[in-house]
Amino acid sequence: MTAKRRGELTAREREIVGLLAGGLSGAEIADKLVLSPETVRTHIRNAMAKLGASTRSQAVVLALQREQIAESPDGPSREEPSTAREQAATRPKPGKAEVDQALQGMVANLCALHDIDQAIVLLSEEDGLTLRRAAAAAPNGRRPDAGERLALGEGPMGRVALNRRAAVLPSLSSSPERAGTALAAPILSDGKLLGVIGLQTRTSRPTGQSELLVLQAFVNRVAEILRAGDNVDRRLESTVERFGASWSTTTG
Repeated sequence: MTAKRRGELTAREREIVGLLAGGLSGAEIADKLVLSPETVRTHIRNAMAKLGASTRSQAVVLALQREQIAESPDGPSREEPSTAREQAATRPKPGKAEVDQALQGMVANLCALHDIDQAIVLLSEEDGLTLRRAAAAAPNGRRPDAGERLALGEGPMGRVALNRRAAVLPSLSSSPERAGTALAAPILSDGKLLGVIGLQTRTSRPTGQSELLVLQAFVNRVAEILRAGDNVDRRLESTVERFGASWSTTTG
C-alpha cells in the first residue's frame, strides 16, 4: 500500500467508516445516528480525504489497515437500547485530547455556517487564571486569530471570560486585521467558568442582540455537554445543527 497517511480520523469519522465496514448504507447510517444524510456524506468525504481514498470501499480498507477502525466480521452492533444505556453509564469520561478533538470538529462545523468567518474555543486551565486554545477554525485554511494561551481578562475573549457575560466585539483579536463583528460568550457550569466561545462574522452579516442571544443559548448547551462528558462529539454535532437553524433566522 503506497497511499500516504494524511491524518487521524475523528471519533465520528471512525464511527461512520466503521458502520460502512459493517455494511450499512449512508442513509442507514444517518438513520442510526440521527444525523442528516448530508452530514453523513460530509463525514465520509472528510474521512476519504484524510485516508487518501478514492472510493468508500477503499476508505474502509485503508482505515482497517491503519487500525483506525476495528474489524467487525459479524457486521454492525444491534444492541438493545437498555444495553446501550448501561454501557454509556459505565463509559469513562473523555480525556483532554478527546474533548479538544470534539471541539475542533464543532468549530469546523460552525465555520461551515453562513457568514461565520472563524470560530474559537478557549478552555480554562486548572489554575483558573489562564485560558488555553482548545479549538480554532477559519474557512479556506486561514490561520484563526487566536493565541495558544491567554491570561484571564487579556484581550477581547479574555475579558468576556473574566466578566462572565456575553458580548458583541469589534474582533476576537487584540490587534484586528480583518473588518467584521465578533460575538463571544462564556461557558459556565454551576457558576464555574469552563471557557469561552467566540465567533467572528463576515462584514456582510449585520450582527447584534439576536445573534448574541442565539450564541449564548448554544454555549449553555455546550457547557452541559462538556460537563456530562458522554458522547461529546456526537452531541456537539447535533447541537451545531440546531444552532445553525436558529442562526439562519436572525437578522442582526
